[in-house]
Amino acid sequence: MSRPYNIYTDGSAVNNGKPGARGGYGVVCESDRSRDTSGSFTHGNQTNNRYELEAIKKATEIARDVNHRDINIKSDSEYAVKSLNTWSKNWEQNGWRTSSGQPVQNQDLIQSINRNVSDLRASGKNVGFEHVRGHQTDYHNNEADRLARTAANSNPVHEKY
Repeated sequence: MSRPYNIYTDGSAVNNGKPGARGGYGVVCESDRSRDTSGSFTHGNQTNNRYELEAIKKATEIARDVNHRDINIKSDSEYAVKSLNTWSKNWEQNGWRTSSGQPVQNQDLIQSINRNVSDLRASGKNVGFEHVRGHQTDYHNNEADRLARTAANSNPVHEKY
């Protein structure tokens, strides 16, 4: 059995949750660093959780072009991994409402990632999401964090956070 294709993701937001926040994402492909990418957006909420999901969305897009059957997307965001592995099934059944009846935050990204994963699985790929501890000794996770922070710091200040 061959090793899975590991993609590490991270999101960052300077002044997270406050006016003037700036966000960015970073994606690192363990076995093909030429596919590494980072970026930010000049629209939308500039929050850490949103950029964690933006990074994962980008990883699912990269996975389309990878010549591996098994794709493992690693994130240090428990929120993002649980959103995709556990909570989204219940949210969808509840009309994209939380257990308290509130609209699910970032549902547009979660739905987009779920569609990408469905497409990948339909093409014969196995895709999984794994939580890894952040800011530890995992080189590739630290590289994704570095890319995300660099992107966030180069992103212009936004009114909307």
